[in-house]
Amino acid sequence: TQLAAKADQTAMTTALNAKADTATVNTQLAAKADQTAMTTALNAKADTATVNTQLAAKADQTSVDTAMQSALKFNTSKLVWAANHTYEIGEVARFEFTGDLYVAIKAISGSGNSAPSIDTEHWAFLLNGNPTANTNKKVIFTTQSTHTGALGGINGAHAICQQEADASDHAPAGTYKALLSIGGSHARDVISNSYSYHKVDGTMVADKGIINIFSVSNLLSPLNMNAQGQTVSGPVWTNTKSTGYVDNYSACYGFTGAFQNDPYSFNGPKVGDSSDITFSGWFSKTNQNCSLSARLYCVQQ
Repeated sequence: TQLAAKADQTAMTTALNAKADTATVNTQLAAKADQTAMTTALNAKADTATVNTQLAAKADQTSVDTAMQSALKFNTSKLVWAANHTYEIGEVARFEFTGDLYVAIKAISGSGNSAPSIDTEHWAFLLNGNPTANTNKKVIFTTQSTHTGALGGINGAHAICQQEADASDHAPAGTYKALLSIGGSHARDVISNSYSYHKVDGTMVADKGIINIFSVSNLLSPLNMNAQGQTVSGPVWTNTKSTGYVDNYSACYGFTGAFQNDPYSFNGPKVGDSSDITFSGWFSKTNQNCSLSARLYCVQQ
């Protein structure tokens, strides 16, 4: 009876065959993650503090509403920038000289404001544009560089102006010439009654070209700004009479030499003072010899 209750060989063999052998056990164990892998995986998870920090950095509804209220604003009556306009935060203005768009980042009162391209405290650049076609406004600036009378003639003077204009972020693209008289080239030839003239920050200097540059007592603003919108001062070569024509025909040997004693201009050619607005000041303040240095006035054509 006892023996009959025991499993026979066949049953035992079948039962043993159903058990996993050592190789299978090892394979299964190898597929499990060890402690190092589990620790690494757990460390990669964000803890509660990190999650809270990330959520706190997201904008709440109030911040979103504030941002929406500061969205870009377009007022057609003020879209073209002017120094006498007031602007709210978010208002967009177009700077006519370059065509670029700017957005006000601070409120701006309407009294003698500088152009958006210069006034980075109140304006932020928004979008590149194109200058207005056939604009009746032109730029005039005073060079940053100073030179003796050895300018390289009238073409050398023009080249100096062009170089400073091309290097500027504020002067509109175009051709620039020196407001200087040499031989048969007269300063009045680079000014036109068809245009008003402005510094690169938009400030008007003269509203009717030759009429108001050579024929009235004062400029509207001194020509004391370079092509980068920075203030400059000091003498400026002109060699020009009040009529706009050449004063000394061969001064500084046609502005090719830096001689202290110029036989063609005993007292030296005329120079102006860039800080003065009177004609006798800004254009013909005094005379100086060709060995000394002075700036140039440069006019957009």
